[in-house]
Amino acid sequence: QWVKDNIAAFGGDPDMVVLMGQSAGGKSVANLMVTPAAKGLFHRAIIQSGSVQCIRDTQTATNITKLLLERLGISDRPEQILTRKGEEILAAQKDLYEVIDSAHLFGPILDGRTIMEEPKIYIEKGKLGDIPVLIGYNKEELFYSDSSYDPTEDEIKVAFKRCYGENWKIALHKYQELKNNYSSQIAFDKTQTLCVYGNATISLTQMLIAAGNKVWSYRWDYGGEIGRAQHSSEIPYIFGYIKDNDRKYDEVIETLSKQMNETWMSFICNGSPENKNIPAWPHCDDAKIGYRMHIDEVFHLEEINLNSYYHEFPLQVIKL
Repeated sequence: QWVKDNIAAFGGDPDMVVLMGQSAGGKSVANLMVTPAAKGLFHRAIIQSGSVQCIRDTQTATNITKLLLERLGISDRPEQILTRKGEEILAAQKDLYEVIDSAHLFGPILDGRTIMEEPKIYIEKGKLGDIPVLIGYNKEELFYSDSSYDPTEDEIKVAFKRCYGENWKIALHKYQELKNNYSSQIAFDKTQTLCVYGNATISLTQMLIAAGNKVWSYRWDYGGEIGRAQHSSEIPYIFGYIKDNDRKYDEVIETLSKQMNETWMSFICNGSPENKNIPAWPHCDDAKIGYRMHIDEVFHLEEINLNSYYHEFPLQVIKL
């Protein structure tokens, strides 16, 4: 609302506000899309490595609160948290990380006041409105394990319980399925990437298309120097590499950065990512079979089965 009221003073157009975010920012954009109070305050959305997977039910939020209050020793006096020093609260949070992955500790709540309905229901009812969306994720978002990492199944269970709460068995099933074809390390990283990012991104993409929104889907596949298209690795290409005396970038990197920059700017300015520097990129208009731009050294468009996400895994990543 503040942006709507004040952007003109900065030379902006209050009738053409574009939300763009990556990771927590991407999730924040998606959350605003299903928040009634934000309707009409923005007109295009870019979601990078994000979806509505952080929105949790009130039971999960209450249980996380209880765990934090227990560690502060004020379970029966929750109002006392207002008297605790910041250092004490941070220490309690750090202790809580042993039980819940820090990335999933806090998040927006389906409380019936700010977020009124399940995202799927809100979008299906057409309440979002005519918002064009550019959405995607990275091929190897959570491929952070060392190649020598060889976890036991007990270690995998502990990791999944911290990350997914009651959903851990569903993630374990996918891990065991992938383990038939990959090493423990690769199967673990693939499961994490799928359950935290890929699944939620494709699911939201399908919902938006079914509701009639124009959606352009992408996947960042370029591994670059590290050899993996990890979380956040696309960001420097979007904003443009800066040449300096200490580092030289080859032609592939410079060209890719220029393409990414112009593609994102095209969507921001024109409502479509299409531009003369990349292949034709139609928006998805079929909620079953769509198009996805794979961004590597060369942009290439592929059909994607939008029913290919892991249906068994809930959209709400953590459940307690």
